Amino acid sequence: MRYQENEVPCAHAYAFLLHLHRAPIDYFPSTLSVRTWQQTYLENWKPVSIENLEDTPISPPTSRQLPGRPKKKRAQRGECGIAALQYARRMHGEVVEERHQRCGTCGNLGGHNARTCTFGHE
Repeated sequence: MRYQENEVPCAHAYAFLLHLHRAPIDYFPSTLSVRTWQQTYLENWKPVSIENLEDTPISPPTSRQLPGRPKKKRAQRGECGIAALQYARRMHGEVVEERHQRCGTCGNLGGHNARTCTFGHE
């Protein structure tokens, strides 16, 4: 039988095992048995010495994660893509051809876009 991620039978599987008159304890992982627990703590643990610890100041984190969905991290000017390449060329004194936006309504280059186009709106 397959169970949840912790390998413990869920309530439905437990009820099904009882319905089949089987002992549910036989279907639990061996790591949760009393014998494993006793073997884990069989040896004594030595205490940790706190005498020679460094005196470094501990301060809280400088910032915390805000609640909600994080904002998009958009590429800033000069980080990547064609705009970054053009920006780098301009910084080195090269002449870069400007790209003009084409209007989606009339198809003219530069000067306006589909929102501000007066061609179709008379």
